[in-house]
Amino acid sequence: MNFERVHTGYYLIILLFLSCIKFYKIDAAGIWLDEAHSIFQAHKNIGAIINDSAKDQNPPLYFILLNFWVKLFGNSVSSVRGLSCIFNILSVPLIFLYARKNINIIAALFASLVFIFSDIQLYYAQETRVFSLVGLLCITSFILFESIRKNTKLNWLQIIFLAVVNSLMLYAHYLSVFIIAAQLFVALLFYKSKPNHFKQLIISGIVALILFSPWLGKVLLNIPEAGNFWLTKPNFGNIKGIFISFSGNKLITVIYMLIIASGLYFLFKNSTNSNKKTDNKYVFTILMSWAFLPIVTTYIIAYFTPVFLIRYLLYCSIGLFLLIGFIISAYPIKDFYKLIIVIGIVLLTATTIKFGQTKGENWLASVDKVKELKNSDCDVILSAYYTNTAFSYYYYGDKNVLYADAAGQLKKDKIYCIDKLDDKLIGELNLRDQVIAVQSHQIDADPENTVITTLSKSYTLKESVEFENVKVSVFKKNNPFIAK
Repeated sequence: MNFERVHTGYYLIILLFLSCIKFYKIDAAGIWLDEAHSIFQAHKNIGAIINDSAKDQNPPLYFILLNFWVKLFGNSVSSVRGLSCIFNILSVPLIFLYARKNINIIAALFASLVFIFSDIQLYYAQETRVFSLVGLLCITSFILFESIRKNTKLNWLQIIFLAVVNSLMLYAHYLSVFIIAAQLFVALLFYKSKPNHFKQLIISGIVALILFSPWLGKVLLNIPEAGNFWLTKPNFGNIKGIFISFSGNKLITVIYMLIIASGLYFLFKNSTNSNKKTDNKYVFTILMSWAFLPIVTTYIIAYFTPVFLIRYLLYCSIGLFLLIGFIISAYPIKDFYKLIIVIGIVLLTATTIKFGQTKGENWLASVDKVKELKNSDCDVILSAYYTNTAFSYYYYGDKNVLYADAAGQLKKDKIYCIDKLDDKLIGELNLRDQVIAVQSHQIDADPENTVITTLSKSYTLKESVEFENVKVSVFKKNNPFIAK
């Protein structure tokens, strides 16, 4: 069968159909803290979103889009995660179209199918965070990058369009700047063969910088400082962990690395056609830069400012999938055997997928436990303070929570949001005979565990239960008339 002859539309229909698995069990895991932050930010007006983002490491674009989304579809778990899922699914046809136009059908099928069945892509497709949006903008940027390269004349429409997409990427996540850097790096390497490409990228980059310039000062003011941010300096294990996460497991990672190593031979040593060798060299270079350059650069920068994290670099996985597909397609073997390799790796990848994965914090079960225990003579201590968003989302429900002031709403119900606790604060709060302590993110908010140690002075611990990084402890006040 000649796969090149099959109409693109048929492939896209099949791929989009398969992509719908990303909706499966989208609400199985509860909302965790970062998702709650996204939801609460989305409920602010646009001006407040922009003002808050100006003081934070997270730029405003995703929150603004989520603001419109929740107005249309509500605040349920499946609704708020649906936006990320849509972004992720829309990336599939773009990956296919990019590869079919710029590489070949084998690479297009491989990259799009592996992306669909990638466990880490599923995980972030089902999370109310920005990372699926960054991936969508990334593949769009590379499609425009290649279109400009193929034009012999100046195309202002494409130049402006690329500038808009790249500026939107920066307004979505700052580390997407390394996508632009990778593109400029490759265009500079191939300047002799395509001088106009590099020149047009420079023009597009200047326009993107102008579009992003109102926010540039905010970026510089919010650069994380080592020792004052929750991330730490990376090590080699972190790099290895990124590729294991991208691949799905250690076995597939080894297979990928062997394919990349073999690609160096088959692409450059085994081709007698000089034009084909040049084309292969270019495709290999751009995909290697896409997959590896942002990771290496971020790793180095992370020794000065802590920014190295898998999800921040998720867009590199798209480049990796395309790279592996390209190398397989370049093997000097019959297409039938290439297809066997593709099917084998896709099936291996599919075995790694896990639907309904937990998000590391079980606020739903924790809040249910508090509701079960809380009575009219009971107060609740919630630490860390900033966890009030996730707690209140489940305590009041997504329709009744006061998004503008969740901490104030909780306080009226005798649920006090704090970081640390001391004797003075206990007196100020006038805590009653029974206290429930709900603790999460203790290492950051209360490393000395002052909540428990202070309560233990005048209360007795009656029960303690942990629900996946959220601890619920029940204390009963000591009777002063009973001798110890």
